[in-house]
Amino acid sequence: MKSFLPIWAVLLLCCLAAKTPPPQRVYVKHDATGANDGSSWANAYTDLQSALADVPDTIFVAEGTYKPSTTNDQGHYFNVPTGKKIFGGFAGTEDWLTQRDIAPNPCIVTIF
Repeated sequence: MKSFLPIWAVLLLCCLAAKTPPPQRVYVKHDATGANDGSSWANAYTDLQSALADVPDTIFVAEGTYKPSTTNDQGHYFNVPTGKKIFGGFAGTEDWLTQRDIAPNPCIVTIF
C-alpha cells in the first residue's frame, strides 16, 4: 500500500521552502558605475576591500584586476575575514555561481 502526504502537508512544505532566504552576497566589479554598495552587478563595489568589510559572507567578483587599498608596515594586503567566500571569474551579469565562466573572465587579485 502506497502512502501519500496530505495536501496540507505538501503546501506547508512548499511554503517553508519558499521562505528560505537566498544566500547573502555582495558584488564587486572594477568598472561598475552605480551606487557602489555591492547590492547588484550594476551597483557593485569597485574595490574588493570594501566588499570584504561588508556583512554578507559570499562575494562575487567580476573579471578584472583588483589591488588592495589597505597598507601596513609590510606593504599592501587584503584583510580577508574568517569565513568569507570569494568567487571570481564572472562577466558581471550572472545570478548563480554555476553560471560563471572563468576562462574568458579572469579575476586577478594582486598586491603589486
